[in-house]
Amino acid sequence: MLSGKNPPSLMKTLEYRKNVRVKRNFPVRLFIEDSNLFIEGITTNLSQGGAFIKSKNRHSCQAGAHVFLTFFLPPDFTGQNKTIGLQGDAVITRIEQENKGIAVEFGKALREFERIDLPDSQEKTE
Repeated sequence: MLSGKNPPSLMKTLEYRKNVRVKRNFPVRLFIEDSNLFIEGITTNLSQGGAFIKSKNRHSCQAGAHVFLTFFLPPDFTGQNKTIGLQGDAVITRIEQENKGIAVEFGKALREFERIDLPDSQEKTE
């Protein structure tokens, strides 16, 4: 049993976040409303409240910008027969040049995003 203080190794494994993060790479397409621009990226982690997305085009983004996202979830993750899309809106909370990506906060929980079935020719695989 743990006493009043947690050992350092345990402290490193605890996450003090509101939502559990899934550390998995999913293709994502972002539409940036202010610039009328589409960019693509890959999630490095994803939760019900937000995501971190690596993108070569992060320089086109600004903190505070409203974006519309489409996540492409493969069959091995969803248990479906083919890749499905989840669409919803978010706000860019920060751009990280060192980590080569952007952090977004969703307007509603990921589970509330709209599911879209993709035609076979539009499926994203990674």
